[in-house]
Amino acid sequence: MTFFLMEVSVTEVILNTATQINQYDIMILLKSSLERFGYTMEFLVQYQAYIAIALVWSAVWKGLALWRAARLKQVGWYIALMIINMVGLFEFIYLIATHKKVSK
Repeated sequence: MTFFLMEVSVTEVILNTATQINQYDIMILLKSSLERFGYTMEFLVQYQAYIAIALVWSAVWKGLALWRAARLKQVGWYIALMIINMVGLFEFIYLIATHKKVSK
């Protein structure tokens, strides 16, 4: 139930055209989401370098995997790669599995 309420509040903030989303609204939303899972804003500050590295790592592998799926015209894989986020693991497995197809 809590997750549903969080999703509704996020949707309301994003889709509400009467009010513009500003940095303060985003920070409040982020803080309330973290608190629901038992974290604080200090967690983000303390681990910001690790979070940034994980985001870059994931973006690189996702970009490579999406490029290969598009090049091989694998629409199903392309959609799956867009939806599933596993910090680069799913993308890495896909790249290894399709290595021989690209080599030909």
